[in-house]
Amino acid sequence: TFIRNPAHSFWSLTEKPGSLRLKGTAINFTTNDSPSFIGRRQAAFNLTASAKVNFIPKVENEEAGLVVRADDKNHYDLLITERNGQRVAMIRKTLKDKVVDTTCKELPATGEVILSITATETTYTFEIKAAHVSAILGTASTRDVSNEVVGGFTGVFIGMYASGNGQANTNPADFDWFDFRCASTMAKVSPSSGLKAARPFRHQPGYLRG
Repeated sequence: TFIRNPAHSFWSLTEKPGSLRLKGTAINFTTNDSPSFIGRRQAAFNLTASAKVNFIPKVENEEAGLVVRADDKNHYDLLITERNGQRVAMIRKTLKDKVVDTTCKELPATGEVILSITATETTYTFEIKAAHVSAILGTASTRDVSNEVVGGFTGVFIGMYASGNGQANTNPADFDWFDFRCASTMAKVSPSSGLKAARPFRHQPGYLRG
């Protein structure tokens, strides 16, 4: 699922075969526009969403990763970005259009990172894994992004995201895979093949239309 009316130029399944390439544009969630986001609706309380991504930010405004999104003003972001010249993983919590908390963890300068978000009825848990790094970065309340608090009727979406926050990213974010695993069924959803073992992205643009 996209947000609003996306430009198809921000994603590609052919530029790096076997990966979904997301190109972060100047657009982010504050602009009431269509950021580089592709996600799935959270249809169960208990699940794990994870992705393997390779992204090398060059400046602090550049970011890419996974987002738990209720709407533009309420979302939790698990991202790769840069802080003080160092590549880091970051949790950023935005509620009622204000950033209420951020937590960072240093990452290796290069290489792939596995980002994971585990949901229960009450809590999201954010975890990262990379070479020589494995950490739970923090947790967040599911209630704060629920329909009862935020309003609306579509619920939460979890997906892949990239943004340059005012200017285009220097480098794209290459997602090797993106999985949803529901605790009730332990089904691992592959983007191109439904309920099967995960495997790299393939050139099937119909999947991306949600």
